[in-house]
Amino acid sequence: MKFHFGSSGIRDKYPEVITPALAAELGRAVPANMGDKIAVAHDTRLSSPVLRSMFIASAMESGADIFDYHIVPTPVLSYQTRARKFSAGVMITASHNPPEYNGFKVFTSKGEALDDESKLLDGPREHRPVRPSEKLELLKPCEYLEMISRVGLSRKWKVILDPGNGAACGFSELVYRNAGCVVTSVNSIPDGRFPGRGSEPKRESLGLLSQMVRETGSDGGIAFDGDSDRMVIVDEKGDCPLQDRALAYFVSHLA
Repeated sequence: MKFHFGSSGIRDKYPEVITPALAAELGRAVPANMGDKIAVAHDTRLSSPVLRSMFIASAMESGADIFDYHIVPTPVLSYQTRARKFSAGVMITASHNPPEYNGFKVFTSKGEALDDESKLLDGPREHRPVRPSEKLELLKPCEYLEMISRVGLSRKWKVILDPGNGAACGFSELVYRNAGCVVTSVNSIPDGRFPGRGSEPKRESLGLLSQMVRETGSDGGIAFDGDSDRMVIVDEKGDCPLQDRALAYFVSHLA
């Protein structure tokens, strides 16, 4: 089976294109070509659990040890893959696409996104008999949380978070509260149908977040997409500035 990678992994409609059989095939290809210690996570989409189960079963049958982070943001899995020196990381998600979509993002041992399917088509790295693995370990992203806890804030910010019923639910609140922020959340119940405002945070879908920021006198609001690898900022007036300006300000702060 051939894998068709786009700009960010494999994604399409489930089950027309993204199927359990595809998940199983990927579960054989990743350990054969990338190594046998694989980190796995997924977003809140309704089809993610079955794809996760098929991938894990196939990968373990192919000899891979699995380290499962359950529902976490995509950047967290990327970081954990590198920090824990896993052979690869596989995130089951279709990012900001509508709920009928799903897919896979594959990360190298360096935590870098794999964008070339040919690296999964070269055949096994070693020609040797494979003994099925019996290791499936459930983990918490301790290394990521320890790293992010070192970020210092100039004051105690009052923020409204909008995880959009996606992978940031619970996790984003934990991170911001640990940083000393006063946090209120909206659309914070995990639901792969993304009923609150859809899986992609856009200016026209953030009316409730903007209203809450204004009415509570908060310093700002942050909305995440389905797998929490992108965000949109709302300022203290409830306005949604151009996000390239927000990025430029962030870069200037780092400099």
